[in-house]
Amino acid sequence: MEKSLSLDKKDFKILHELDYNARIPLTKLGKKVGLSPQVTQYRMQNLIKRGVIRGTMAVIDVHRLGFYTYRVYLRFQKTTEQDEKKIIDYFINHGRTLWVVSTSGRWDMEVVFLAKNPIQLNNIIRDFKREVGEWIKNYSVSPALVNYHFGRSYLVEGAERAKSPLYGLEPPKEELDALDVKILKALSMDGRESKQEIAKKLSVSFNTVKERMKNLEKRGVIQTYRIFIDLDKIGRAFYKAMITTRGLSEEIEKKMLSFCTWENSVVYLVETVGEWDLELEAEVKDEAEFRKIMSSFRNAFSDIVQDYELLHVYKEHKVNYFPMADEILEKIAGKKPLEKHPSLK
Repeated sequence: MEKSLSLDKKDFKILHELDYNARIPLTKLGKKVGLSPQVTQYRMQNLIKRGVIRGTMAVIDVHRLGFYTYRVYLRFQKTTEQDEKKIIDYFINHGRTLWVVSTSGRWDMEVVFLAKNPIQLNNIIRDFKREVGEWIKNYSVSPALVNYHFGRSYLVEGAERAKSPLYGLEPPKEELDALDVKILKALSMDGRESKQEIAKKLSVSFNTVKERMKNLEKRGVIQTYRIFIDLDKIGRAFYKAMITTRGLSEEIEKKMLSFCTWENSVVYLVETVGEWDLELEAEVKDEAEFRKIMSSFRNAFSDIVQDYELLHVYKEHKVNYFPMADEILEKIAGKKPLEKHPSLK
């Protein structure tokens, strides 16, 4: 882990508010942290310059667009540093990867793919076997059913836990037109990009972008806006546990969500199908803190938790909730000209 930077309480308050809503206006952000808009902007830009904030993004419910998330864990073989860079670059540039991270433990890498069905996933796996398969000893696929996000309340002592956005399950499918896709693409790359800038870039009016964004949020396509933090620089480490259970009920799931809400360091809970049933992810001070969380979790659900294994995520290479934007635009262009979405006519 790199040496963490020296940040004060105001810096952490800014990070906390941006994590809750990365699009919060500077004037409102300043009021919440007790600073003028000018000083707030300077501090935020300094956090970006120092690499604490690596980016901002819209969290998009890809399930509403007909895509499902598949977590693929990879174990390498006979790799040099250069070989591993080639593998990482391949997955970063892949048009269907939402999350790409390096890990230590049983697996060397985790990649979250987006696919509409198992056949598409199989084609994706065949492709990466052909391109980088010589360096992959084995892999495991963990299809995700639902992903719960928890706000980083650990950033500010005594802060309330933000309401958990989620994506997954089987929500009604939402149809997008080309303008929707272009707006989502812009927000997935920069969650704070202004409506004016997006409108200028896409050659449409400010009000058009405003109404489209409002509509995408109302329909649940956009769940929230969050920041991408370099955890090393705030003295945190990312650990996760892959948990095998004896069977989950709706009542137990609610209790597990309640547990995660009370544990401030827990940032994600994912229900999966495959080798394990749950993935609990936390941003902690060290491995000892994570083991303590898992000990409490195991004791709280001793009749349910069968076993778990730990994984340390030591480097995040890519986070993009809408990597398939260009692919969708190509398909739309091949079908019909741009139209207004039915809900906006």
